[in-house]
Amino acid sequence: MDKQFNSKPNEDRALFLAEKADRFTIELSSGLLMRRYYRIEGFPEDHSFMVEPAFDAVAEELESIKREFQYRAKAIVDLYAIELTSKTTFGELMIQRTEHLICMEQLLKIKNLKYWLFQATHAKSKERYDMIKANYINEFGQKTIYNKNIGNVDLTLIDLVVKVFKLLGYEVIEMDINKKWHLLVIRNQQKHTVEVITDDRKQIMDVFITMSLWKKYQQSNL
Repeated sequence: MDKQFNSKPNEDRALFLAEKADRFTIELSSGLLMRRYYRIEGFPEDHSFMVEPAFDAVAEELESIKREFQYRAKAIVDLYAIELTSKTTFGELMIQRTEHLICMEQLLKIKNLKYWLFQATHAKSKERYDMIKANYINEFGQKTIYNKNIGNVDLTLIDLVVKVFKLLGYEVIEMDINKKWHLLVIRNQQKHTVEVITDDRKQIMDVFITMSLWKKYQQSNL
């Protein structure tokens, strides 16, 4: 675990993490360049696009993870400030504390990403495929392993980028490595071009697994 989030045995883990929330950040470069895409009526398709300055959809998700950690931290601090009444029992407060603590521990596993890649064989088809195993925390606060099937072993870098954008809720409407961009994607009726500006497969894999764990967290807790 990151040393800055490693509490001492006798410290209150929940309060310790809450007090360190302003230091929570994930340093992860996407290796992708996205631009808003517009068609220009009356021009041939190959010359009918304009794009806005680039932005980073992955960086936006990383900020969302940071805000979620800080939200959980504030919720714990607020719990410690609550005065017990007949309507609020100590047991109820401890249940809420545990829920927030588990969420923060899960988010820390996303921050301190540790995973392994290996190949497996389908029992019936005998086809080989890539699998991911990553450290995570389950709903009971116990250490567990997150498993995910990536796909066929011949998955290209662009194929992996496509999976990233699908995790982010985009629909891939065009994939053409011969154009100025590699992908054309759409979400919320807005189209974006995507250029892959890295050839580092591990960099994209880090992004894919981080977003996969974040998606799992969202499905369980949001």
